[in-house]
Order: sequence, then structure tokens, then C-alpha cells
Amino acid sequence: MLTVHEAGGTEAPIGRPATMVYATSLSEQAVLAAVRAGHTYVKTAGTAGPNLSLTAKRDAGGAAVMMGDSITGRDVQVTATISNSTDGKARILELQRNGVVVKQAPVLTPTATITLPVTQSGRYNIVVERKVGAGVIDAVSSPIYVTVPPANPAVSVAIGGVAKKCVKPKKTAKVTVTTTLTDATLGSVALKLDKKKLATVKRSPATVTIAGSKLKKPGKHTLTAQAMTQAGLKSTTVSKTITVCKK
Repeated sequence: MLTVHEAGGTEAPIGRPATMVYATSLSEQAVLAAVRAGHTYVKTAGTAGPNLSLTAKRDAGGAAVMMGDSITGRDVQVTATISNSTDGKARILELQRNGVVVKQAPVLTPTATITLPVTQSGRYNIVVERKVGAGVIDAVSSPIYVTVPPANPAVSVAIGGVAKKCVKPKKTAKVTVTTTLTDATLGSVALKLDKKKLATVKRSPATVTIAGSKLKKPGKHTLTAQAMTQAGLKSTTVSKTITVCKK
């Protein structure tokens, strides 16, 4: 639901601006929540100006986000739309990243849309100008914050902590898991013992205790670990052999 707040009297040359708010309802609480979330755009000449829509979505699926929201992925597309441009004025629809135009199109019909596959992190927002070089802005949106993770992140996993040549049958063993990721970027590290799920850790370094019930059979057992970033990118799998002593 789109609500409107018009500014009071002003002598500013841009006219009487109106803040447009995408709120879930017309209640004061819903409007304030939408404003705090940045689900807003401004019409510089009042409510009669053009309407704006700014969304972003991953090709892999998931819900679309709107102006004021954040999204992470290497397959994000940002879509900017202007509508209600019916007064016959020549306008340019601009999609900007960090204040620099990355794509634009003339508005030749009441509704126009541009779509951009995002390759760089940044703040993406809409600016509608009266025409190129005129310096008259008709509308500006709040940004969508896009994070594009690296294609080949430096993700590695090391397993240590089992120093003995062999572990006695039915005795616990402790292993230490470390990664090159920070807590801010680490999603999780999945550990398996003999191809069966053992544990999932979400901090690095982390200590994992292998129960004695999983180390009953004498011989060699394979412990593997694979890290995943919060963006869903996986590391190569590393392994360590744990030997259980013969009785």
C-alpha cells in the first residue's frame, strides 16, 4: 500500500515535495515502520508527479526486495520502473549506483522499465530527471543495498587436534576446525565421519567432540569438512584420517 506525506509550505524552487511510502497499511505504526525501513521515494513537485518502483531479485529464486532493503548474490537483477508519467514532459529514467548512473532510458510512454544484472556491490536507486542536462529532478528513490560476493572466495578448512597415532575403541576424540572465513562471512562448516553427518559448526575456530559410540570399529575412519559462506558458496572438502586402535 502506498501512502503519501506532503511537506508544508516551502519556497524551494523544486516545488512542494511529497514523500511516498510503501506501507502494509494506513496505520501510524505501519507507516513509521516503512519509513524506518527506507521503503520510500520522493516526488519533488507533489503527488501529481510520476510513481516509482524499485525491486531486486536473484535469478536462483527467493522473494524480491524493494527500495530500502538489502540483498546478496551473484545473480541479482535490479528493476526500476516509472509510471504515471502522463503530463507530456520529457524525462529520463536513471538507475544509479553510489550516485553514478549505470543505466538510463528515455521515458517515452506513461510507463517505462529498465533492468540491470548487477555485477558490483553498492547502493542502487532511481533518479528521474526532466531531461538530460536540464538539472531538474522529478523523483528520487531510497536505495537497495546489493552485496555481490567474490566468485572464488578464499575458503579453506583445516582439521586438527587428533595427535595420537590411534584412538582407543569407544573413546571420545576431539578435533579442531578452522577456516579462513570470519564469523561475519562464515555460514557453516559441515563435518562428516565415514560419509555420515557428524556435526555442523558456525564459528571458527571450533572444537568438535566425536562420541566414542562412533569410534567403536578398529581401523581407519575418514573425517571430512566443507565450509559454506553466508552467500552459499562452498569450499573444497578437506579430510583427515582417524585411526581406532586394535583391541
